[in-house]
Formats: sequence, structure tokens, C-alpha cells
Amino acid sequence: MIYSLRIDWPTPSQNVRDGQHWALRRRVKRDWSMLIRAASTFLKIPKAKGKRRLTIERHHRNGQHQDEANIHGGCKGIVDCLVLWQLLVDDAPAFIEHGTPIQIPLNKGEKPFTVLILEDIAA
Repeated sequence: MIYSLRIDWPTPSQNVRDGQHWALRRRVKRDWSMLIRAASTFLKIPKAKGKRRLTIERHHRNGQHQDEANIHGGCKGIVDCLVLWQLLVDDAPAFIEHGTPIQIPLNKGEKPFTVLILEDIAA
């Protein structure tokens, strides 16, 4: 099965995250945790029982394209939140496969957002 969560916030950049004070990093992680829980499809997603693929769909403004490694590194806190809410069993390679991030430029006037796509992988 494939599940998705739309979050009306852009994904963080690893470059920005690395430069943040630990307290700010913790606050951003807490905010993402609440945004994930508040997503309209959250309650429709069953708890993870096995390995899932996580694909990050990043809808960004023109000029804010990020390389793949920067997206994955910036989303470490988001993965931790998915584990906290039991949408992933763990962040160990045995339980998560990182899909290739998808980046979609927005039209003028649109606000950035993120779609987290979780797909069950047969064992």
C-alpha cells in the first residue's frame, strides 16, 4: 500500500539544519512532529509492521532546488518523527528505504509544501 501526508511546510535543508543551535533543531523537530500528526490523512495510515520506502516530494519556489543528499540530511528529524508516530518501525536500513526525492517547482504565488509518501515493501 502507498500512503501520503501533505505538510504545508517546505523540507529543511541539511546546510541550514547543520548550522542551527541544538535547541532550535529540537524545536523544528517538535513542529514537524505536530504537523505530521495534524495532516488530514494521518489517521488513515496504519502503524508500520515492516519495511517502508519513504519518498519526499518537495514543492519549492524557483531557485530553491536542492541536491538529493541535502534533502535526505535535512529530513533526519522528519524520519525520527515518523518513527515516533509509528509510521516507520525504525530508521535503520532494515526498516526504511529512501526513495529518490522528487522536486517540483511551484508557480508564482504558491506556497512551498512537502508530501511524504510511505510505501509498504514486501519482505
